[in-house]
Amino acid sequence: MDEPVTIATDSPAYSLLQQAKQARQQGQNAAAGRLLERAITVSQANEAAILYREFGELRLAEGQARNAEGMFMRALRDAPANRSWQVEIWQLIQRSREQQGNPSGAAAAAERVKQLQGLIDS
Repeated sequence: MDEPVTIATDSPAYSLLQQAKQARQQGQNAAAGRLLERAITVSQANEAAILYREFGELRLAEGQARNAEGMFMRALRDAPANRSWQVEIWQLIQRSREQQGNPSGAAAAAERVKQLQGLIDS
């Protein structure tokens, strides 16, 4: 069974993550980025992966695909043992590589998605 990917509601990082999501929804990407940076500094090791993913999604939305890919790679580094979640991160890496004009890198990410999905389905 996959380990859940969550941040406890009583964690200091949780409140900052919620504020960052709200700022992003309001188009305040710079504020969202600052909040995510603060959240990462106060997070526990198992929470960092979630925050890096959120940061990567923010950077991807801003058109900073190379920076986004770096954030997604950090999310993978700290990723819990949840293959479904890892598939989602690899899909985001694929998108960021496509936006960078890196078709071979995108293909490698797509292949990793297939490998992980095969492990989930078996």
